[in-house]
Amino acid sequence: KTLERFHENYLMDRKFDRYEARKEGIQQGIKKGVKKGRKEGKEESLIEFTKKMLSKNYNIQEIIDLTGLSEKEINKLAESI
Repeated sequence: KTLERFHENYLMDRKFDRYEARKEGIQQGIKKGVKKGRKEGKEESLIEFTKKMLSKNYNIQEIIDLTGLSEKEINKLAESI
């Protein structure tokens, strides 16, 4: 019976380890997804802000200074509005 109990404990430990690994993986995935979502949200806001400045005829250099975007990126956005 001792060997059976040892085997049962071993199997329970393995199940627990797999559960913990799965739980950790899910938590890491959620953190990664939240981080990606925030980054995408910031990029979308920056694009909208840049488009507003372009529509109000801001100088390209002013837009570069305020947004940190390159002239090429700004020109590409200008073509899309």
